[in-house]
Amino acid sequence: MKEEGRVNSEQIFFLVLNFLLASAFIMIPSTVTGKAGKDGWAAILIATGAGSLLSMLYTALCIRFSGRTIIQFAQEIMGKIPGKILGIIFVWFALHLGALVLRNFGDFMVISLMPSTPLIVFNAVVMLIAVMAVYRGIEVLCHFNLMLVPVILSSMAVIIIFSFTIHDFDAANLLPLFESGFSRVLKTSLIPLTFPFGESVLFLMIFPCMSVPRDTKKIMVGAILAAALIMAVITAETVAVFGSNAKNLMYSTHSMIRCIELAQIFERTDAITIVIWILSGVIKISVCFYAFVKGCAQLFALKDYRPIVVPSGIIMTALSILVYENVIEQTEFASKIWPLYSLVFELLLPLMLITFDSVKKVF
Repeated sequence: MKEEGRVNSEQIFFLVLNFLLASAFIMIPSTVTGKAGKDGWAAILIATGAGSLLSMLYTALCIRFSGRTIIQFAQEIMGKIPGKILGIIFVWFALHLGALVLRNFGDFMVISLMPSTPLIVFNAVVMLIAVMAVYRGIEVLCHFNLMLVPVILSSMAVIIIFSFTIHDFDAANLLPLFESGFSRVLKTSLIPLTFPFGESVLFLMIFPCMSVPRDTKKIMVGAILAAALIMAVITAETVAVFGSNAKNLMYSTHSMIRCIELAQIFERTDAITIVIWILSGVIKISVCFYAFVKGCAQLFALKDYRPIVVPSGIIMTALSILVYENVIEQTEFASKIWPLYSLVFELLLPLMLITFDSVKKVF
């Protein structure tokens, strides 16, 4: 199946940036401070270097197999049957990640906005938007994202700037540095490395649509650096505001935003969180969904992925309801299981492919 859509470097950069920031903007500060305490921001910065190296692995595959997705070049490298097995593993990751993000989105909306509304309602509405975006193709998805970026980034800028005006803000809460020990911070860095940086492996399904493939390296590294800076600053601000209590908050970013007062201009500042979450969440889910349906279409040699979009959307929605029993289980999974589980897809799979291909070229 050939992807007809072509997108430019600017569109891909902002798509990657939004993908990285989406759920991480809300969840990462709480997750890393829960493990590394007030040094959570440092864990993010440490993960940035490893995340950049990981992205170079993805871009190396992209450049080496220009115009082909990971589903296609996996079969070229490993042979038809082993390659298809790896392809199935990859599309499962896209499906699972999409369902997890959808569930994260739904739980946040239920807890912070409408506690009496069934989870399935939020998940179904968001999934419907993602289905419509993906059905229209990658070009439409990128254009849609580009329209949302100014709103999302300006909202984040407002949050970062006005967090300094919160009455309880005290930079001294960040001291002493590495109070929990550097080894603990280093271990915690595995969390932001795998969520969200490593999740960008899904763009191996989108890079072939780029009009200038050689730009992938600077796009990926640039997006990771920008996302890391934003996440590190937000994490540090939550600690400055809440001190040692930051690690006990489920959504510390949202809690901090609710403390911001913009006089009479904007009384419900926490509405900014909702706007960012809705807009960014839809984009990240759409990227996961696109990687899943396009991957399935290529695995089963379909001429077009669109006939399977609707049933695939139903599957992802159903899985999003089944993945967790409750929010506590979600938090435990994100901090303890995901960092190791996701490395299979984010590191081992692409590393195996590039290693096998390099060995084949030698012999």
